[in-house]
This record gives sequence, structure tokens and C-alpha cells, in this order.
Amino acid sequence: RAYEHYNRTEAKKIADLVKFDVVLTTMQKLQELTTSRARQRGRILILNKIRWHRLVVDECQFLKNDTTVVARAAAALDSTHVWMLSGTPLTNKLDDLRGELSLLR
Repeated sequence: RAYEHYNRTEAKKIADLVKFDVVLTTMQKLQELTTSRARQRGRILILNKIRWHRLVVDECQFLKNDTTVVARAAAALDSTHVWMLSGTPLTNKLDDLRGELSLLR
């Protein structure tokens, strides 16, 4: 079973999410939920409270700068395995892999 974690009216309990085999969300949603404004309102990202078996990051080239909010949000997710997918070739230098490499711990 799959669950799309996109809307604000979603289940807020870990017990609800762990029932699913796959939980889908977007980088934009991760970014939105990890802003200082969201934290000030007491919203804690439920995805950070779960140890995931596998984190699959599509379009991982968007993480090339490890200081962006979305890269830090992705790096904060706890997982046993990380798969990163991209059809975009490396364009500049090896340093552009810093964000992706921050997910590999």
C-alpha cells in the first residue's frame, strides 16, 4: 500500500504512516514543513520521527548544495538505505555532489 504525504489534513500519527509500504512526498513538501515558520508553529515533521528502511530521492540533483533547506531536510530523514536517482549529468564540478553525499552517512 502507498500513501501520498502532501496535504495539511493528513494523518499526524506515526502509527498511521508505518502501516504503509511506501510513503510518497515531494522535496517542496519537505522544504515547506522544515521552514522556521513551520517550526515556530509547533509543526514537527512526522517523517523525521520514523526510521525508514529505504529513502529514494528522485531528481537528486536538486540537492547539490548541502546548505539549502530542502537538502538539510532530506539529510535529516533517518534511513537504513538511500537511493538517489537523476537523469541530469554532473554539470560543473565534483563539489556539486556535496548535497547528495551528505545523505550517505
